[in-house]
Amino acid sequence: MLLRLNSFHYSNKTTLIFFILEPTLYKKGGLIIKADDIVTTTYGIQNGCLITYPIDKHGKKHTLQFEIQGWWIIDFTAFFYLQK
Repeated sequence: MLLRLNSFHYSNKTTLIFFILEPTLYKKGGLIIKADDIVTTTYGIQNGCLITYPIDKHGKKHTLQFEIQGWWIIDFTAFFYLQK
């Protein structure tokens, strides 16, 4: 189970974060954020683990982050700059 922390962006230079924690269940092996998504959420891991990775042009995954229970995971650049 993950805790979702949502943010709401009011301009490209100011970010106001509301601490709205929503417990959400995801299936093992499922995708939470895809390449074309704008990131507005960070995730607190209650059970299990998560990885973040890009997939190169040959289809190979390259792990950037590996987080376990009790940690938070986020794509920092995409989150704070509203990037995909």
